[in-house]
Amino acid sequence: MTTRRTQQSLVLALSLTALTGCDAINDWHAIEMVQRNMDNMVFVEGGEFLMGNPGGWAMGADTVPAHDVVLDDFHIQKYEVTQGDFETFVEASGHEIKARF
Repeated sequence: MTTRRTQQSLVLALSLTALTGCDAINDWHAIEMVQRNMDNMVFVEGGEFLMGNPGGWAMGADTVPAHDVVLDDFHIQKYEVTQGDFETFVEASGHEIKARF
């Protein structure tokens, strides 16, 4: 088994563990949602870039001073989370939504 497949299996297992306590139909929706989202992950190679204002333009407090940022390799989903997936996650995980909108 490749390292990538092992990592995906581990993330899937951890995600499913977090979504316990559902009835059978909700379990199926949660499992399907997690697998679909895992299948839509893409690899992004890490690297370094300059973050902030190197001078001469907008001077917001969050842009000064310019500094180097180093990111490790990571995976990210290539599509936005759908409202349906969010609702499945909220229901399966027992999270409470405090925002009104």
